[in-house]
Amino acid sequence: MSFHGRGVASVVLAHLIRIVRKFGLVRFEADVLAEDQPMLHVFRGSGLRMEQRRRGNGIEVTLFL
Repeated sequence: MSFHGRGVASVVLAHLIRIVRKFGLVRFEADVLAEDQPMLHVFRGSGLRMEQRRRGNGIEVTLFL
């Protein structure tokens, strides 16, 4: 069974954000393959300020909490 497009990544990201905030951290960083547009869409939809930088074949994403 495929979980693509079912919102699992959004739920996991929301949980990670709660954990990160609990420990007082101010940003969350992730490396994403440039072609993984669905994951980039999840990060953009987080409601957090986001910066992204191209790094070789990937994109470095920073979400500010």
